[in-house]
Amino acid sequence: MRDGQVRGRKDAAGPKPGSAKPARARSAALLALAACFAPLASAGTISLRWPALDDPAVRGYAVYYGRDEAGMSGRFDAGVATEATLGSLDDCTTWFVTVRAYDADGNESPEPSNLIRGWPRPVVTAVEPHTILPGASALLTVTGTNFDPGDAADPAHPGAAIDLGHPGLKVLEVLRDACGQLRVRVEAAPDALPGASSLTVRNVDLSSPDPAAPRWIFGTLEQALEVLAPPSGPTAAILEARPAAGQPGVSLSTREVRVLFDRDLSPLAEVLDAGALRRAFRVLEGKLEGKTALAQAPGSPAFEDDGRTVVIRLRDPLKAGLRYATAVDLAGASLRAALARVGHPELAMRWAWSTLPGWRTVDALVSAEARSGETGAVQPLAIGTAAAGTPNPGVAPDAEFRLRFAEPVWGPSVTASTIRLLRGGRAVKGVEPPQFEEGGRIVVIRPGVPLAPGASYRIQVRTGAGGVRFQVTGGGSAPIGAPRELGVRFVTAGPSAPGS
Repeated sequence: MRDGQVRGRKDAAGPKPGSAKPARARSAALLALAACFAPLASAGTISLRWPALDDPAVRGYAVYYGRDEAGMSGRFDAGVATEATLGSLDDCTTWFVTVRAYDADGNESPEPSNLIRGWPRPVVTAVEPHTILPGASALLTVTGTNFDPGDAADPAHPGAAIDLGHPGLKVLEVLRDACGQLRVRVEAAPDALPGASSLTVRNVDLSSPDPAAPRWIFGTLEQALEVLAPPSGPTAAILEARPAAGQPGVSLSTREVRVLFDRDLSPLAEVLDAGALRRAFRVLEGKLEGKTALAQAPGSPAFEDDGRTVVIRLRDPLKAGLRYATAVDLAGASLRAALARVGHPELAMRWAWSTLPGWRTVDALVSAEARSGETGAVQPLAIGTAAAGTPNPGVAPDAEFRLRFAEPVWGPSVTASTIRLLRGGRAVKGVEPPQFEEGGRIVVIRPGVPLAPGASYRIQVRTGAGGVRFQVTGGGSAPIGAPRELGVRFVTAGPSAPGS
């Protein structure tokens, strides 16, 4: 992106000064960072490339990186390659990167290349809603990570920008809520043709030399938004629901369920009272038959996007690991008659509708691993339940255990009775209080002393009432609904003692 010199110092771990001649090369341009490459599938990555030095003494290049300019302690040996991708970087923070050439003895050039700085590549994972009608506007929620909020005090550091691939779509406004969420107001032209559109999030490359013509680091989600055909038909029809039928992994922070129609449904508010509206638009837990609808917040359901979108706002958080269904019933005979009397027969539906198969919230426990305290070796562990866990053999007796949950765990819900390390049905003594990492998504369990070799153990996670709960965005906590108990069974390495 901007020119600089690959000139550096000797690596502190390399030969002593004067033990070998330094690389004779003195300059090279660091050409590009991330924006020149195709979008990557994961966050926490920065891609860069540089031109090769025309110097026979050069044997390779070392890439240095860190979160501040004075402490770039990370080092990646690129060998003779002239491009590299740094991975596993912390998201939502500025990284500094530079390159040094080295010779056959490991001596590095006395000065580094020009300094590259910027956030890791933005990654877009979802857009809600993902359809829009010609002539309509919509407020999209874009989720992912590494969406740069910008710096209001620095004109050369704007926030993340949005590009849409459909020529009939226009971005009106971008609201930057957080590193992982943007709200984007979009307008479709009245003559916009039906078809899919990509959505790209662009972060400014802070190392660009010209603030008036910034370069960008970008991430794209293909087919993120679709322009639908203009509405038609004598009765109301549903175009889309979010969450969709069969959708897995719905976040517990979801408090709104949205149903998009092919026409303005807002006159229903003049025909039906609040109770009738809530019976017409419901969210049910589990199977449809015989289930009570979830309680709705005051003012729900509501009408948005010129009345085409009906929004069901839930009073209480969803539960982890459960199946839900969105149900709409505008087909009853009495309702159809009422709509006909007020001159709106087109608002009725031909039949009742629901998102079947139902959508499902996140599974509580995503992964588990054992990490040896002596060697640092990491062993993934299969997750089971109290009734049928999969034994994991060969776990190091000095291991600590890391449980990764789908969403941040609510700290007060983690106690000696809700997450336990068991042997033979009894709690292991001396286990340290659980530690939290990544904002509560990882719970670390450390036995106070090494475990017995060749013995069977189980990590028990209690769910349901009185069990582990998740934090909910905006405040409060949500229970883990299913299964009723989670577990990880394992066997430590080594010969078993008598009676184990």
